[in-house]
Amino acid sequence: MKRILIMMVMVCCLSNLSAQLKYPETPKIAVQDTLHGIVITDNYRWLEDSDDPDVIAWDDEQVTLTRSIYNAPQNSDRGIR
Repeated sequence: MKRILIMMVMVCCLSNLSAQLKYPETPKIAVQDTLHGIVITDNYRWLEDSDDPDVIAWDDEQVTLTRSIYNAPQNSDRGIR
């Protein structure tokens, strides 16, 4: 019973945190390759081009989100920085 209660509290806390976070939108741009006769689709290959201005902007948004979590007041007393 104690484990169930702890798990329920954790789920509530995590769902509350994710509701507050605004992740950057990540577009799906399908690229297909055929390897050994099998078609493989990669929707996120565009993220591999680190010189692409769209990738740089997306990465900057990810970094901003991550820093906002690390710099949040509730994390400063936990040694998360």
